[in-house]
Amino acid sequence: MDSRSGEMPDDQSVLDHIPVVLAYFGADRCNVFANATAGRWFGMSPGEMRGRHVRDLFGDGPYAVALPYIDTYIDAVLTGATQGFASVCADLAGTVHHLHATFSPDLADRDVIGFYVSVIDLDLIGRDDPATIAAMHGFLIAALAERERLGHTLPAGLPTSEVKARLQDAMNSLRHLLAEIRRDLGA
Repeated sequence: MDSRSGEMPDDQSVLDHIPVVLAYFGADRCNVFANATAGRWFGMSPGEMRGRHVRDLFGDGPYAVALPYIDTYIDAVLTGATQGFASVCADLAGTVHHLHATFSPDLADRDVIGFYVSVIDLDLIGRDDPATIAAMHGFLIAALAERERLGHTLPAGLPTSEVKARLQDAMNSLRHLLAEIRRDLGA
């Protein structure tokens, strides 16, 4: 809750303050959503990322070398198979990071219509337990998927109050996770 106004922060603000890359790409590999952490990794705002193809985001800079590997994982997720992988990557400033990424398909009637991306900087959170990493990815992807689903289409017959309650529950869970991460980092 914003102590100055007494209002809850909006969903984008909460997602922007999570120190995990969160993004959604359509089946055409063009960005639909990104949080501020994703924007920082690519040196642009989430709004500037929107509509850009993965190839354009990776560009000719330091990430270009990773593009063939990333394309392999994207090819697989677009067949409907969740992909998880570890990587060591230098950011735009040249700092090396140990990462774990998960690409999860977004399915509609068994067709892949896009995919969710979450990337955890293991150096930042200081956790290398595979079960913890999997749980964090699963939670973040589920929360982002619920946000996107509720934000774009309301299920037929579902009362607006229930939609708001489900979205509020997801956002409260994200806030709780963020508080835990901050506590773990000593912030």
